[in-house]
Amino acid sequence: PRADDRHERHDRQRERHRGDSMSNPQTNPKRLVRRTDDRMVAGVCSGVADYLGIDVTLVRLVTVLGAAFGFGTFIVAYVVAWLLLPEA
Repeated sequence: PRADDRHERHDRQRERHRGDSMSNPQTNPKRLVRRTDDRMVAGVCSGVADYLGIDVTLVRLVTVLGAAFGFGTFIVAYVVAWLLLPEA
């Protein structure tokens, strides 16, 4: 192969790996954060629901059931998420 062909092929591979703005319209990836606008305690459930794209009521229900039947595992996980997740 000619040197020009190798350079063109290399440039195409680099563009494919890097991705340009036309092929990847999502420039802001989703971040897991605590939402302050729709919170009951710390915004952890609201942030998780927003990140996963599901209803916040479902996340809150699973959290309450997990806290009741999970022997404290969900409570510890909630407090850790409260401390580690940044506010939106």
